[in-house]
Amino acid sequence: MSITQIYKNPTVKQVIFQIQFPNLFFLENKIPDFQLDIMSEFPDSALLVRSPISIAIGNNHADQRKLDNDAATLRIWEFKNTNGYELSVATDNLAITSNLHKTYNNEGGDHRFRETIEFVLEVFGKHINLPTVNRIGLRYIDNCPLSEKTTSTYSKYFDSAFDLDRNSIEDINEMHIYLVKDVADCKIIYQEHYEPQSSPGIVVLDFDGYKQNVVFSDCMVVTDKLHSIISEEFERTIKEPIYRFMRGE
Repeated sequence: MSITQIYKNPTVKQVIFQIQFPNLFFLENKIPDFQLDIMSEFPDSALLVRSPISIAIGNNHADQRKLDNDAATLRIWEFKNTNGYELSVATDNLAITSNLHKTYNNEGGDHRFRETIEFVLEVFGKHINLPTVNRIGLRYIDNCPLSEKTTSTYSKYFDSAFDLDRNSIEDINEMHIYLVKDVADCKIIYQEHYEPQSSPGIVVLDFDGYKQNVVFSDCMVVTDKLHSIISEEFERTIKEPIYRFMRGE
């Protein structure tokens, strides 16, 4: 079941929510009103512009033509909260990235990520009549401690996807596991990363859940489901020493 406790030392370092949708060429005209409605939570703003690209014709690099500026330039509207999270909007996606939120919706948390997501989606839906989204995703990246670079310690801390019987931690210079699996009607991208030389004592657990072709009005229901799946996957991966660390023992 999902984690329901507020921990003293949460391992989550970054959490990301994103929806992807077909290119909305009219979105730029909606941004001013959208900005006013989110300004209470995202007071700082910026417009990021990617430079136009060019295409080489044949093998002669001197023979190039620039694409039309409107077609080649990608505009990203960025809105920031001074506490450490931001919202970005492009013509084909919306994303919230946070280094602040440590709980999704547990009681007692000062900042609940679900509330921020719901607030943004309500305002976005108010100004953009979006029937469906191509993809909705929720991603949690956790930095977990490892006290010793030994196989026995690693096994005590994690139910690793890595084959520790075949490969010992003592001999590893870098370990990175990437897998994608189906969970219910969603997908989870799981990554486990350990690089003792550059980050001694840290194991990165990365859970990226997503679902495709979602009715916009169901976004929060799907996000809740993704969070539940990620939380359960996290609990199955960590063992008691990580729980003790999170409890501050």
